[in-house]
Amino acid sequence: MMRRTRALRRRYGRASASSKPFFGEAERWGYAVKIDGIDNAFPQLPLGRQVDGYNAVKRFKETAKHDWISAKARDGKRPLTEVKRWIKAVQPTQFYARWPTDVSDDSVEIWYTGGAL
Repeated sequence: MMRRTRALRRRYGRASASSKPFFGEAERWGYAVKIDGIDNAFPQLPLGRQVDGYNAVKRFKETAKHDWISAKARDGKRPLTEVKRWIKAVQPTQFYARWPTDVSDDSVEIWYTGGAL
């Protein structure tokens, strides 16, 4: 029984993984994701398993507020640093941001619910 449980966790992840935010890169895109009810690390999954995550993001964007974050390079910092700084200041309950990592963008759009703004 123990081996089967470990194999299932390794294959599908832990149940608590969906509540933990995901910050990282996948396929030349940077992500900051924390949406209730989905695996927040869905950008790293194989393409066929990403579909449910992207559908959930689409539904989330329809009702969420959005804001633009200035991501100009400050002392060589990446946009992810600015996104984390914004999340720490606003403290949203859920959020989603996506930006290209191979292009020097000036801003990042973030969708969120809750928070101080």
